Amino acid sequence: MVAKEWRDARWKLLVAAVPVVLLIFLLSPYEEFVEEASRMPAEDPVESALRDLSDLYYMGGFFVLLPLAALLGAASISGEVSNGTILLLLSRPVGRTRLLLTKYVVCAGTLLLAAVMGKALLIGAAAVREYPLGELRILEAVISVLVLWLGVLSVLGIALVVSILCRSVTTSVVACASSLLFVFALPWYVVDLTIRLQNDPMSLPYVLPERVALLTYWMPAYYYYGDLRSTSVGIGGFTTTNFLVCLIAAALPLLAALWLFRRKAY
Repeated sequence: MVAKEWRDARWKLLVAAVPVVLLIFLLSPYEEFVEEASRMPAEDPVESALRDLSDLYYMGGFFVLLPLAALLGAASISGEVSNGTILLLLSRPVGRTRLLLTKYVVCAGTLLLAAVMGKALLIGAAAVREYPLGELRILEAVISVLVLWLGVLSVLGIALVVSILCRSVTTSVVACASSLLFVFALPWYVVDLTIRLQNDPMSLPYVLPERVALLTYWMPAYYYYGDLRSTSVGIGGFTTTNFLVCLIAAALPLLAALWLFRRKAY
């Protein structure tokens, strides 16, 4: 069963690798940061280069891994229902919990592989462009992959819940996109609207969106910044609270999906 799920997931991984390779070409040569620092003495070329590196990893996570996680989750169960193979799977001497967890583990492994590959490709491209990778901390590089992976696992879990509730892949994908928009984007719009209605930008702390929007706990660029000199929140911008929020956000949708799948009639 694991082999079957991997065959279904690997072509999506290959498709996701294409925009990652394209993002690498957006990495500026290190000489540009040195030239900019010569014009602006206050600018540290090492700091600017590593920040640029972290920003690209941020972009890759948002524009590549998030859609990949949504696609993997949205098609996991609804795809079996639309193909008529769900009853065949349920007829096997395997419990529903194990069946769903197998699908989840394969998808989660695919996302972890994509996150690691993206980081490795980006660091390789930075080495070619002569970035000061000696300033890049291994711990922060590992944490960046871990937190990004946990973040997209929350997307995978939400997509899995939607996939259980829907009976076609198309409906599941549309519903998943709407759910993710609600979970990740709505808090920002609510805060912005509140500020506009009060007509006083200082009426709410600027930090408020970071407390109500799940996206900021696993996607801010400073998580992926290897040099600690310009970070002010924890080690490399990473705190225990951030990790716990990411972990809980990944676990709750999975638990909800397991509960729904055990009670869903097909």
